[in-house]
Amino acid sequence: IPNFDEIFYKRGPSSPHCHEGSCDCDLLFDNPEGNSPSACNIRGLLKELEPYQESYAQQQITVTFSLYDRPWFTATNESTLKPSEAIVESELPALMVQSNWFGRIFYEGKRDRLPGIDTYPKMFSASYMEGREQVLVEAMLRADVASKRGVLAAWGQRHGPTARSQESRDLSDFTNHTRWAEHRMIPAEHYWPELAKYRFLIAPRGNGLQAPKFMEALAVMTIPITLRYACFEDLQMYGFPL
Repeated sequence: IPNFDEIFYKRGPSSPHCHEGSCDCDLLFDNPEGNSPSACNIRGLLKELEPYQESYAQQQITVTFSLYDRPWFTATNESTLKPSEAIVESELPALMVQSNWFGRIFYEGKRDRLPGIDTYPKMFSASYMEGREQVLVEAMLRADVASKRGVLAAWGQRHGPTARSQESRDLSDFTNHTRWAEHRMIPAEHYWPELAKYRFLIAPRGNGLQAPKFMEALAVMTIPITLRYACFEDLQMYGFPL
């Protein structure tokens, strides 16, 4: 039986074993610590599993994975994702299915309908919440549907990559020319209490299509509005009010 802890978490680009070729690392998933499931590309992972296919019952493993498709722009308006990298990333979910190793596959960034692949919901982010946990809890407890108003358009306060996507630019232009959405930049320490005052949150996709902001909105009974991707359709089917 393969040691999945070893294969998924220990063998990264910094590992001598990985550099011998059997892990087939790719700089697309470079992680200097070598301790992330995405540190080696999925082709390398499946190659590592090949010796066990005869001795291990297939179709019993459930796997959850995420890839950043990174549709971001630099300061010079150049895309950060090369065409060749986009092709590689688009092939990986299909490779997971074709391997026959996994009984269920949950993928965060499910852009299109992918046979054999379900969506897993991206929940809260510890790095976003650290030091502000009580603020979120209080916002959840005080949220009142009857007193909510209108539509909040809010993203980009952390100056992360989401604000540099084309979708973000298009949505910003749209909300700046409409009267039914309030486009605001809210300081982090006030964000959740302010979010709880609105009936709806309109925001662009995140760096893996999903983003913590959608679940944060639902936690304070605010309904998220975003573009239609397969992952959000799946979440609707699961019962999430998007």
